[in-house]
Amino acid sequence: MVADITQEWGLSFDDLSLLAGLPRSVRLEAALQLCYLRRIGQYIEDWSCISEDVLSYVASQVGTPGIRPVRAFDNRTARLRFPTASGRAFRFDPAIDSGASGPPSEGALTTVLR
Repeated sequence: MVADITQEWGLSFDDLSLLAGLPRSVRLEAALQLCYLRRIGQYIEDWSCISEDVLSYVASQVGTPGIRPVRAFDNRTARLRFPTASGRAFRFDPAIDSGASGPPSEGALTTVLR
């Protein structure tokens, strides 16, 4: 079980560097979203799907308390803000990979949200 958690929920040095630049209050949430996105290909909408073991492990990596996030992607701004920022930072945005300049297209945002 431990090996599975470390493989599926481990953060790289690059991840930790990026997360360190975020406000401490959102680091755990962003780290969980990032790992979940890599594993499942979508963002967490129901925090109850994250086990206490995973929560504690990821929190220990980012140096924050293992308090379960409660923020929901329940409005358009929230649903676009994190995916757009994380997509750009982690090169999930097709507009970046294709060399396009400027903001991503609506199609690129849809791809990032899936």
